[in-house]
Parts: sequence; C-alpha cells; structure tokens
Amino acid sequence: MLNHSLELENVNYEDYIFKSLFNYRLWNIQSQGLPDSLWKYKIIIWHQGLQKSNTFPKEAQNKITDYLNQGGNLLICSQNLAYDLSVNGNTTDSLFLVNHLGVNFIADVANEEIAIGIVGDPITNGLAISFNGPYGENSQSSRDVINPASSAVSIFKYIGTQNSAGTRLYHEDTGAKVVFLAFGLEGIAAPLENSAYILLSN
Repeated sequence: MLNHSLELENVNYEDYIFKSLFNYRLWNIQSQGLPDSLWKYKIIIWHQGLQKSNTFPKEAQNKITDYLNQGGNLLICSQNLAYDLSVNGNTTDSLFLVNHLGVNFIADVANEEIAIGIVGDPITNGLAISFNGPYGENSQSSRDVINPASSAVSIFKYIGTQNSAGTRLYHEDTGAKVVFLAFGLEGIAAPLENSAYILLSN
C-alpha cells in the first residue's frame, strides 16, 4: 500500500482499513520516498488521507504509468486526488487522470451521504455504503464527484445526483486494472459494520 496521507494526530487510518488484510507491505511516501520499482507488486493500494495538494507528483505518475504498462492492478482511495490533478494540476496531470486512471473530475464536495454500487458490477453489485466513518474530519470533509473517462465505467453512484463516486478502468492493451474511489475507505461506516472490508475484499 502506498500511503501519501497527512495524518491527524494519534490517528492511524491504516489500522482501520487494512487490519483485515494479510501479506501486505505499507510504504509511506512522505517518509520513505517512492519505491525504486513497483513491478513486483500484484496490487497497489494508493491511500491518500486528508492531503489536498501534491497528491500525485510527476515522479509518482511516471512510476504508476510504467506499472500499468506492465499490466499492474491499482486501487486509489482518495477524496481529493481528482480535484487536485484537475483543478490544481497542469495539462499533463489532467491527462494522467483521464487516460490512465479513467476519471473526469466534476466537483470538489459531494453532499450526498450514501452511494450505491451498480447492479451487476463485479466489485460493487448493489453494495450500499454511507459516509459517517470513524475518523470524523477525514470522513466528511471533501468527497469528490467524478464521472468515468476513457473506457472506464461507473461502479458507485451517489444517491440523488447519480454522479459517480467510483470508477473502474480496464486497459485492454496491457491488461492493467484501475479502480478509483473518490472517497477514503475510512469514511465508510454503514450499513454494515464491515462494509469497508467487503468493498476492499471485492
């Protein structure tokens, strides 16, 4: 898991999200820099936390692009990454968001409290999630509103607007898979106690 988050004092989001996972390696980019190579990892989970600027530096974009070109699998869970690349970024950042991650940025703050998975989707298939998670400030502050770009499809839609809260993209030329969640997994609180774990497992 690549962790590029700004932590709240005495709060460890990873303990909440990843305590159900086995055989994973936590890598904190802020303290460790980027790994030399990503190709040896079957799945990369990019966890963003509260950070709203410099969420995906150019060096990281290059490494993830190389990883996806090798057929890698990427899960991004971030409530600000689409905003940052689209609004704060340059043309290269926007193209990376659209072409490699399969996301169009729509708005910075989603007011809806519930998202529903698309029926028949292999990941979400009608899964309902609500946002009132255990880390209050991080859970509620800034979920992005997105829509699928390129050949991506929506996997979550916010109740009410029907805008996307999550997308998935299959790169046919390389076999790479990208799932983009416009919210942090630590923000999921219901309807089941383990809703976040169910989503992550899927």
